[in-house]
Amino acid sequence: MMCSRRANVPGNIFGLRHKWIQTPTQSMGLGGEGAVPGQGQGLIENLKMMLGTEVVDHSSEDGKPGVRCQPVPQVTAACMTSQMPIGEKRGVWGPMNNCWTAVNSAIHVCSRETALPGRDATNVNVNKEQGSSDDVAALLDAE
Repeated sequence: MMCSRRANVPGNIFGLRHKWIQTPTQSMGLGGEGAVPGQGQGLIENLKMMLGTEVVDHSSEDGKPGVRCQPVPQVTAACMTSQMPIGEKRGVWGPMNNCWTAVNSAIHVCSRETALPGRDATNVNVNKEQGSSDDVAALLDAE
């Protein structure tokens, strides 16, 4: 699932949302030093996050009021987890490196991985309980 909530940051008059990925076993998205961004942190904490982003555990966000999640068809939980490993350093926050670009990039890579030419990936969904690579292996063996 791709999840989002309104970012609780100063000046968010447009209702910009923070995005992350939720699988059956974990939730992960871009943050800084183990912290989920947009939760009302002060200026110093937000600046620290902007200078050094990493993939952080977002399970504390699951089920909170205002969180919206939508299915991501044709991707596996295993692929999403491999594209967004918790603890991976991602560099300085900016227009080309933020929660939206991280999530969209992972979905793009995983969609391409499962939607191979001549293969039917319509039954693969990150919302299903799955093994680490069983769905991808099944797709590769399918004719």
